[in-house]
Amino acid sequence: MGAVRRLRRSAVPAPAVRGHRSAASHTARQVVHRSGILSRRGARRHPCRLLTAALCRRARARAGAHPLRPARRYLRRVLGPAGRSDGLRVALCVTASAVVALTLRADQWYWLPATAAFLVKPDLGPLFSRTVNRFAGTVAGVAAFGAASSLFAGGWWPVVTAGFAGALLPVATRHFAFQTAVVTVLVLSFVHVGGDTEVAGQRLLDTSIACGIVLLVGHLPRLGDPRRRVRHRAAVAVRRTEQYLRHVLTAAPGEPTGQRLALRRAAYTALADARSAAGTAAAELRPGGVPDCDWQPLLTTTERVADATTAYTVHLAYGPRPPTAAVHRLADALAAAAGALTHTKDLEADVGRATRRLRAQLRRSGLEGLAREETMLTVPDGRTGRGRAPVRIP
Repeated sequence: MGAVRRLRRSAVPAPAVRGHRSAASHTARQVVHRSGILSRRGARRHPCRLLTAALCRRARARAGAHPLRPARRYLRRVLGPAGRSDGLRVALCVTASAVVALTLRADQWYWLPATAAFLVKPDLGPLFSRTVNRFAGTVAGVAAFGAASSLFAGGWWPVVTAGFAGALLPVATRHFAFQTAVVTVLVLSFVHVGGDTEVAGQRLLDTSIACGIVLLVGHLPRLGDPRRRVRHRAAVAVRRTEQYLRHVLTAAPGEPTGQRLALRRAAYTALADARSAAGTAAAELRPGGVPDCDWQPLLTTTERVADATTAYTVHLAYGPRPPTAAVHRLADALAAAAGALTHTKDLEADVGRATRRLRAQLRRSGLEGLAREETMLTVPDGRTGRGRAPVRIP
């Protein structure tokens, strides 16, 4: 509401431009009257302020969608197949590292499970490359700190080393191994100032053990299947696209566009998440006996359906309607693909069959031809009543 108040204050003409009050008021009065939101009598009194209020009410009316509640979305993500697999993998890695740490030494045992928990965190990229980079960065950081301790003497050099490492932090975020090395030097400098001068070797040992546990436990055949997360997100993307298409098919003319915009945004967001998960899974180290699955054809075809649905919304208002039965069959193909991804046992074969069926139904529906057409349609111009005006995709 602060932005609305600032907009309302800015709508009142300043004394320096008071001469333009009549022109601005006349323009705002005409816009309000053409919009049909306010009466002409209300627009005569405070046209700029009334225009602002009317636009705010229209924006609230257009945003009449009912997205999924955040708590329910969070529960679905946590309790879904991918969430259960990730949670079990984190729990096993942390438990194994804690047992090993308590067996080796009781003091400062928490370093090893903390390192394992950070490594196995599911949203930081491929597990294998992240683990290797963490080990390499720790070795480089310990070596750099050891070289500094052998070259300099006194109590001043850890402070200078910490300052130099802190200055490198903004640049170090470009690579995980470089960032790990810089953070290792920074932490070792702080600990050395606190009086612990033998911590470098212990941190290197803890990191080595944690990386080994994560590589072994995190890539177990039942836990290390990278296709599980991709399958869940691909099913969500296909289902969101189906909901978007069915809403466009069943929406009444003149219905507020808030729900359609929310469904379109949800479909493209889910597609982006699925593509990101597929790229991460392609870089993972797959366990033995787990075949690879090509997700890109299915995701590309689903994105083409979403693009064609967006073009279909324009032609529903300004052009001829394609055959509705073929479009309904395309929606049924999307539903079948989402169900196959959720309940399949032969993933590679079902993904291939779903992709081929989607391509065939998309070609028969005629929607893809609408997406290839230009969005400049011959519609009456609002000012002259003739000519060509650009069509904004609603």
